[in-house]
Amino acid sequence: MTEEKIQGQTAAAPQPARRRLLKSTVAIPVIMTLHSGAALARTSNLAGAETTLDNVAGDDSDVFCARVVDQLPEGAYDLGNAPSFTRISRQKDGGINRTPQEIIDACQQQPQPGIILSSGAFNSIGGRTGWTEL
Repeated sequence: MTEEKIQGQTAAAPQPARRRLLKSTVAIPVIMTLHSGAALARTSNLAGAETTLDNVAGDDSDVFCARVVDQLPEGAYDLGNAPSFTRISRQKDGGINRTPQEIIDACQQQPQPGIILSSGAFNSIGGRTGWTEL
C-alpha cells in the first residue's frame, strides 16, 4: 500500500464512528432534578428565639409569640408547616408593665409553648402565613 492510501484510510475511518457518537449524544434525553419547594419551606420555618425585647415583633402593647412544634438539636426551633402566632401583652392586669423576662415566660408557658421572634424573622415567616407586622 502506498503511503497516501494509508493516510486516506486512517483519516476516513474515524468519520463514521465520530458521526455515530455525535448522533447518539444528541438523542440522549436530559434529566434535570428540581428541588422540592416543600424542603425550602420547611427550612424557612426554622427560627431562633429572641432573648431580649430590643428588636421583637409586635407593637407598643403586644409582642408576637410563635408556637413551637419542635426544637432541633442545633438549637433552632421548628415552627411547623403552618406557623401560628399569639399576642402577649406587654402589661399585666392593672396597667403595670411586664419585665422582659415575664413576657418571655408568658410566651413559653402558653398551652402550647412558644418563642419570641425578632421583627425580621416574623416579617419573613409571618408574611407567608397571613400575619403582618402592626
